[in-house]
Amino acid sequence: MAKGGVDMYLKGLLRQMLEWHAHAMKGDWFDTWMRGRFLEEWADRARLEQLGRAFAQYEPDDIGRALRVTMDLYPLVRR
Repeated sequence: MAKGGVDMYLKGLLRQMLEWHAHAMKGDWFDTWMRGRFLEEWADRARLEQLGRAFAQYEPDDIGRALRVTMDLYPLVRR
C-alpha cells in the first residue's frame, strides 16, 4: 500500500501538476499528450531529472526516501 501510494497515487497527481506547469509556461495550446505520454519531451528538464529519483524500490527505507523526493518536487512544479 505504501509503495502504491508513493509511486502511483502521488505520481499521478505530480504528473497532472507537471502538465499544468507546461501549459502555464508554454500556453494552453501546448500538447502534453495523455496521461504523461512522451513526458520526457514536454516536461521541464530540471523537474524531470528529479522525477527519476522519486520512484522507490520495494524496501521500507527506499519508499520513505522516494516519498521525500516526491514531496520536494511539488513546490518546484508550482514555480
